[in-house]
Amino acid sequence: MHTAALPQTYFAPAEAAEYLGVTTRTMAQWRRTGRGPTYVRLGGLTSRVRYERARLDEWMRARQHLHTVDERSSTADVGWVRGEQQEGTRHLKPDPESVPRRSDT
Repeated sequence: MHTAALPQTYFAPAEAAEYLGVTTRTMAQWRRTGRGPTYVRLGGLTSRVRYERARLDEWMRARQHLHTVDERSSTADVGWVRGEQQEGTRHLKPDPESVPRRSDT
């Protein structure tokens, strides 16, 4: 009896990094900063991390762009806007509308 190999559902960080085309260091940094795809931790803080393939695909789809203009608009979504031209380069600066304000109580 021949059984077909089942598609892999969960990836270790190194496998997820290869799947996304980034380094394992990038994956770890994304976990620390909350910028990367969602993951599962099996046990406590020092336990194994796994990434579900479907979540990796969703995360990648959410970052698709048709034009470079789309990329600039996505930076505004995370609270950053284009700054003034300075010494031949453009800089990003915090968007004043997205910065939390202290209440004057």
